[in-house]
Amino acid sequence: MLLTKLKIISFILISLSLSLLMLSCSSSSIESTPTPLAKIASPPLPSSSVQSKPMTTSESDKSQNLSSGLEVEVLMQDPGGSGEYIYSPANHNFKVGDEITFVLTSETEFHSFTVDELNIDESVDAGEEQRITITFDKAGTYKIICIPHETLGMIGEITVE
Repeated sequence: MLLTKLKIISFILISLSLSLLMLSCSSSSIESTPTPLAKIASPPLPSSSVQSKPMTTSESDKSQNLSSGLEVEVLMQDPGGSGEYIYSPANHNFKVGDEITFVLTSETEFHSFTVDELNIDESVDAGEEQRITITFDKAGTYKIICIPHETLGMIGEITVE
């Protein structure tokens, strides 16, 4: 009789242990934390016979003969859009006293238009547009950087004469 009771208790304990083990390994647990997936790089874009290069403001039809109160469109390019991290145009030439509105458009990623010396730090979300108006009151050459993509070559320059 005692041996039978011990066998029954052992069977119940083993069954409970196996049930708990199966529940803890189940993928349908509500409280389980998902395992992060490794970030996989996108395949390279097909090469094109047309090479994009950063333009200067003077090369852009919309920006010729700049004077006060004009807009300068700057496309913030990236691999998901045009193929590389660049500002287009990247280089700008203005005169002291010019009031310029930069129309900043980001392609498929978050970008910034940062000019530390002029206290400019505009963030532009993917597919969005931001406007910033600046009156240049001091001559100089100022570096434009995209904070997350500076090391990937997303830089430009503003020259004020």
